[in-house]
Amino acid sequence: MNRMVFALAALFLGAPILAARAADVRIHSPERHQTWAYSDTTWKRLLYDPKSGRFFASVLFTNQWYVLRGERVERETFLFTFPGVKYDPKARLFYAHAGGKRVPIARFEDETINTSIVPLPTTQVYINKSASGLVYLTLAASTDPSAAKSRTWIDR
Repeated sequence: MNRMVFALAALFLGAPILAARAADVRIHSPERHQTWAYSDTTWKRLLYDPKSGRFFASVLFTNQWYVLRGERVERETFLFTFPGVKYDPKARLFYAHAGGKRVPIARFEDETINTSIVPLPTTQVYINKSASGLVYLTLAASTDPSAAKSRTWIDR
């Protein structure tokens, strides 16, 4: 009986302590771009420039699903930087700091032909687009494994 009481107390008292240890980071891209009000994202990728140390996203917008037959399909690519993201070359890991903790965001992953940056399951990139077509991005990451989502790129 005492063991059960102790186990339940540890569960209920320990869970908030573990949750309090998790660190979350939200980084808003300073760039705002204007695209078509009626457009969709067709390509998205995280990129890193080692010379400048910039971590950014490249997003391709198209109006292909909203044009009439005979009208021109157009595409626009925009870059959105995420200030404060650092790179650890030994771990091949991108991270940011929140509350004195290092919050992992993405990692380099070797592919057949090249290397790509893959967001971690606890990272989401929100593509925020207004009804008028104004776009900005928000990157959110957490050290809490329960924050993992099935989708990384989320259109709003």
